[in-house]
Amino acid sequence: AKKLKNRVSSYFGSHSNHSLKVIRMVENVDDFDYILCDSEFEALVLECSLIKQHQPKYNILLKDDKGYNYIKITKEQFPRIRECKQMLDDNATYIGPYTSNFSVKQAVEETLKIFKLPRCNKKFPKDYGKSRPCLNGFMGICSAPCAGRIKQ
Repeated sequence: AKKLKNRVSSYFGSHSNHSLKVIRMVENVDDFDYILCDSEFEALVLECSLIKQHQPKYNILLKDDKGYNYIKITKEQFPRIRECKQMLDDNATYIGPYTSNFSVKQAVEETLKIFKLPRCNKKFPKDYGKSRPCLNGFMGICSAPCAGRIKQ
């Protein structure tokens, strides 16, 4: 949480607008610990890993090992943009984390459309200009580097 004081206060204030689940959770709290993080991103990743490790009874959102969603942009000559569930040490740029898979899919799709990035799995520059454009290239959805339509 960006403002831990506000988050904690929201639980321990008036119970009138809390669900039964939240009321029971608060009644079971004796004390709590906190960990200082350098960034909100670090805090989100830490929270995700602690929830998976401890499987808290009242926090069900990240128990299922789905984790957060990221947008991955490769450093290739013709960059690829993909959605992914984890960051790898692969020199790509990662944007996130996001909790909404739908939002990530929508952002990736819109970016592919706007920049006409390749959606195929062809390897560039190896496959550059060696084939006819795919259906996306014919429809103008992709810049068709496979057909040599662009150089970079």
